[in-house]
Amino acid sequence: MSFRDIEFGRTSGEAEAAELPHLVADGYFDAGFLEPLTSQRNWLVLARKGAGKSILGEKIKQLVTSTAPSSSVALTHLADFPFKTFSHLMPATVEKASRYPASWSWLLCLQIIDLLRGNSEANKPINVNANGAIEQLEVLGLLPTADLQKLVVRSSKSGFKAQIPKLLEYFNESTAANTPLDLAFLNLLSNLKELIAGYSFNGNQFLIIDGLDDILTKEAVQYETLSALIFETSRLNAFFKSKRLPIWIVVLCRTDIYEVLPGANKNKIRQDSCVELDWYPPSGDVEQSKLLELANLRGCLSLKREIDVFRDFLPVTMEHGIPVKKYLTDLTRHTPRDFIALLTHIQRFSRGAVVSRAEIIDGAKSYSEKYFLPEIKDELVGYVSPRELEIFLNAVGEIHERAFTMEKLEQVAVPLGLQKAKLDVLMHALFAASAIGMTWRDRHTRQNKFEFKFRNPNSNFNSGRTVVLHKGLWKALNIS
Repeated sequence: MSFRDIEFGRTSGEAEAAELPHLVADGYFDAGFLEPLTSQRNWLVLARKGAGKSILGEKIKQLVTSTAPSSSVALTHLADFPFKTFSHLMPATVEKASRYPASWSWLLCLQIIDLLRGNSEANKPINVNANGAIEQLEVLGLLPTADLQKLVVRSSKSGFKAQIPKLLEYFNESTAANTPLDLAFLNLLSNLKELIAGYSFNGNQFLIIDGLDDILTKEAVQYETLSALIFETSRLNAFFKSKRLPIWIVVLCRTDIYEVLPGANKNKIRQDSCVELDWYPPSGDVEQSKLLELANLRGCLSLKREIDVFRDFLPVTMEHGIPVKKYLTDLTRHTPRDFIALLTHIQRFSRGAVVSRAEIIDGAKSYSEKYFLPEIKDELVGYVSPRELEIFLNAVGEIHERAFTMEKLEQVAVPLGLQKAKLDVLMHALFAASAIGMTWRDRHTRQNKFEFKFRNPNSNFNSGRTVVLHKGLWKALNIS
C-alpha cells in the first residue's frame, strides 16, 4: 500500500457526500463543531471558504437520520436564489425591515411543513385539520419545497396572493374583503407557525441552509436579504424552543459575508448562537494542526490500519531543513479544502511507496497553478472584476518578488490600467481571502513579523506595510 492509495476526499462537501459517503460517516474529523448544533444550542456556522461548512451540513444530515430513523434533515442551497423576486414576495407598501423577515419566515415555515408531512406520524387523526390546510398548499404549488427558486417565484405571483383568503378558511379564519393584503399574508404566516407548533410528529427536524458562498454580488438587496435570513432564523429558533419543539434551522455562512451584513445584533448572535470553524492552531505550531489529524484519520480509513501519513510516506524535511509538515501547511490557508487539494495533487506525482522531495515539489507546483490561484479567483467573485484581478497578477509578474510595497505596486499596476481607487479595494479583498499578507520589522525585537487573515481573523489590511504573497501563489506566478 502506498501514499497514492489513500482517499483524502474531495474539495467539495457536496461531492464528497455523494461520491464518498463513507468519508462523511467515518472520515469526518470533528473538532467539537457538531454537538452544539445537533443539541440545538447553536444554529449559525461561520467559517472561511473551504473550512468545511458544507461537509458539516452533510455530516449533521447523516448523523441525525442514522441515529433516529424518524428524524429528517433538509439541506437547502441558495446558489440560484432569486433575490430580486424575493424582494417582491410581500407588497412593496410594507417596509423592508418587516417585509424581508416575514418573507423568509414564509419560506422557512413552508420547508419545515414539507418535512413534517413526510413524518411517520403525519396521518394520525390529530393532524387531520392541519393536513387539510397542507393539501391546499400542495394544490397551489407551494409544496414540495425542494426547488426554492420556484417557490419564491410562485409565492410572488398575484395569482397566489389572491388565494390567501381561501387558504385562511382552512385555518377556520375568514378575511374581510377590504383587509389589506399584507395583513392577510401576516395572518396566514401566523397560522402556519401554529400549524407547526400543533403538529404531531416523531424525531428531530433539521433545516440546514447552505450555498451563501455562491450567490454574492455587490447588490445591496443581497446583503439586506441575507441579513433578514439571519434575523428571522434567530426568531424562529427561539419560537421553536419556546414551544419545546425538536425543530432547528441551521445557517452555514462565510465569515467575511457575515461581517459585512447590515444589522445591529450581529455580535449578539455571534456570541450566543455561533459555531466558528477555525483550523489554525491557536499556538501557531503546525505540529498541532487539526489538518494533520484529518489526513491521518483518512489515511487509516483507506489503508485499514493505524498509520501516520507524514511519518510513513513523506520525507522528514524538505529543502533547507524545513519540516515537511510546515512546508505543506504553509502552502495552505489552513483549511481542509486547501490541504486535501494539496495532498491529492502530490498523489498525482507520487510513483513509489514513499513520496520523494522532488515529487512533493512537483505536486506543490500543480496545486499552486491548478487549484490555489483559481480558488483565489473564485473567492474574489463579487468583490472585484476578473479584469482588475488580471491586471494585479500581471503587475506582480512584472515586479517578480514575493514581497513589495504598495508604492511599487502602484507604479506598475496603474499604467497597466488599474485605477488607484480600485487597487485599494482589490488589496483589501485579496487580504480578506488570505491571498496576500503583510510583513514589517518589529521595532522592539528587530525581527520580521508576518500577518495573514487566516492567522488573525481580526486583522485588517494596512497599505503602509509591505505586501507579501501567500506561498500558495508563488509557483503559479513563477516566483521562486
